[in-house]
Amino acid sequence: MIIGMGVVEELFSLRGRAALVTGGSSGIGYAMAEAIALAGARTVLLARREPELKAAAERIGQQGGEAHWVVADVADRTRLAEAADEAVRLVGEIDILINCAGVNPRPPLGTQTLADYDEILAPNLAGPFQLGQRFGPRMAERGWGRIVNVGSQQSVSAFGDSGVYGVAKAGLAGLTRSQAEA
Repeated sequence: MIIGMGVVEELFSLRGRAALVTGGSSGIGYAMAEAIALAGARTVLLARREPELKAAAERIGQQGGEAHWVVADVADRTRLAEAADEAVRLVGEIDILINCAGVNPRPPLGTQTLADYDEILAPNLAGPFQLGQRFGPRMAERGWGRIVNVGSQQSVSAFGDSGVYGVAKAGLAGLTRSQAEA
């Protein structure tokens, strides 16, 4: 049996859905935001740099997708809460949350301080937790939602000079399992 493109498009359509993609202005985050928007979701890109966000949203718009943008650092809890509310004002309640933003400084583990630890965990683990807490329960109430936390090989394997990042990504893997169960 041959399946026509209309059937494929319908199977993978995200029309009527709203998405938020952190780290959406470049790299893997941008690629995910682009695919989601081109599948029909009203999409909000969230990142720290306005020029890159604006350009990314424009590229998606030129291809026929709907993309908005919000400037925020996922490590800033107050601003992240405001940005989440702003995203909802732009596209409606979020159905798809992609946590892709992160940082990976590489000083030797023995030289990292508690301040370094906090600075690395904030965007890589605390931000995804905060956004999951904001949007996950509402997804569950509506009976539909997706949270995608972008991990790393370091979730399961240690890499040299990347210790706290590995801790954050291992924690993110655990958070993902907990969010799925909830």
